[in-house]
Amino acid sequence: MALERRRAEGGEDGALVGEGRGVHLSDGFGFVFISSTGEVYPSGFLPLFAGNVREKPLLEIYRNSPLFLELRNRALLKGKCGVCEYRELCGGSRARAWAETGDHLAQDPRCAYVPKALGQMSLA
Repeated sequence: MALERRRAEGGEDGALVGEGRGVHLSDGFGFVFISSTGEVYPSGFLPLFAGNVREKPLLEIYRNSPLFLELRNRALLKGKCGVCEYRELCGGSRARAWAETGDHLAQDPRCAYVPKALGQMSLA
């Protein structure tokens, strides 16, 4: 992972999101998509309905809709995303998980990273 490589090299990369460098933005996590009819989705690539701004304020939808609450709760992630040491920083692509598995909380099927917890388990 880029953060690990930078740390090993003793360098810092201000462009990378990480400790002390702001918040990672992803589907429903600091980011929303609002359609022309006011429908709110976690992103343009994750077409799961969370509410409509014509019926409720955007802030209320973002803060309180069950979908957004799930997406922001990284403890709900499944598979290797759920045990990954970078789940708070990365969390995988929720849109890709949904598109390929039908479950927005499933592991990111295209992530090549093997979490340390899984690497240790496979050696035992």
